Amino acid sequence: VSYTCGPAQTYITKLECVTDAGCSSFTTKTTEVYNQPIAGFSVLDTNLGDTTLFINSTSIAIDTIAFLIWDFGDGASSVAQDPMHSYEYIGTYQVQLTIMNEYGCPATVVKPVKVIPEFRIWIPSSFSPNGDGVNDIFTAKGIFISTFEMYIYDRWRNEIFATSNINIPWDGTANEGTEIAQQDVYVYLINITNIYGEELEYIGSVTLV
Repeated sequence: VSYTCGPAQTYITKLECVTDAGCSSFTTKTTEVYNQPIAGFSVLDTNLGDTTLFINSTSIAIDTIAFLIWDFGDGASSVAQDPMHSYEYIGTYQVQLTIMNEYGCPATVVKPVKVIPEFRIWIPSSFSPNGDGVNDIFTAKGIFISTFEMYIYDRWRNEIFATSNINIPWDGTANEGTEIAQQDVYVYLINITNIYGEELEYIGSVTLV
């Protein structure tokens, strides 16, 4: 019996030889054809630094997989059924899954995975503009920000500071910098647009100490 890969089926081949004198002899051979597996997996595009789950959707049962290996396209690999992987750099990676069933029938699939930068923003809850060089200013900090606007209001809803540049923070003054704002809790309104074109609004409070 010999084995090959393809649509599952059994073939019987008969070979008959006949001499000039009319004598004949024959032999038969059985060939088993086993299903060719179809490798497959699913994964979504991922943010930089996030852990990504790869879901194996190969067409054969787990217990009939004799060999399995993932190539994540960045030099890393795995032999796990549904592995997790984190990319260190943005870009598009060609992820390859290679499997082999118990009869030695192989299958490979390659899919691109796009690793994109993740927008982030941090907004402090207090600051102390006393000139000691530590925590003297208030502004948001973040990555992958395209546009930025920040407005500061006192408890009577008076605007005391505004900027459209994330690198120009509030230094704790009021009336266009002519007065020192008193110790109090102030309200901020921050409008940003990230690199994906999303417009986001943040409203909160900051304590001037």
